[in-house]
Order: sequence, then structure tokens, then C-alpha cells
Amino acid sequence: FSKKAKSLLVQLRLSPPPAIVEADLRSDTAILKSLLSKLTNHSTFPNVFIGGHSIGGSDDLQALHEQGKLWEVLRGAGVSRLGPAGK
Repeated sequence: FSKKAKSLLVQLRLSPPPAIVEADLRSDTAILKSLLSKLTNHSTFPNVFIGGHSIGGSDDLQALHEQGKLWEVLRGAGVSRLGPAGK
């Protein structure tokens, strides 16, 4: 999982906290990558899911955040913030 994506998700202090699957550490990485690619049309890791839907990768997550749209997507998935987000 991308350090950049993980860092952003940690800074946001999400509730519930994100579930992070380290696909590159699994014995079935190739199978998982193939299945995710077919299901989401996104063939690289990380593949970020919010509310059961892939939003793309780390750059897509960052773009949503920079555009001020990430919280709208997160709230729509029932996610809230534990406290003030760090910088």
C-alpha cells in the first residue's frame, strides 16, 4: 500500500479506521491483482476502496482530497472523523 495514501488516511483520523490490505505481502498477490483489475479496471496498487467502491489509486485519493471532495465521498460511505486532522 502506498505510503502516501496511508499517511493521508492516518492524518484524517477516520472512524471506522481504514482496513489496509498489504497485497504485496500476500502469497496470492498475482491472483488478487488480476481479480481487482477485472473488477475495478484499476491494475496498480494501491487500489483504494471507499464504501465498497474503488476510487482508483493514491493519486486519485490525493486529488479528491485536494479538490475538497474526499470528505463528501467518505461521509457518503458512513465514515466520520475522530478529531481534528493533522497537517
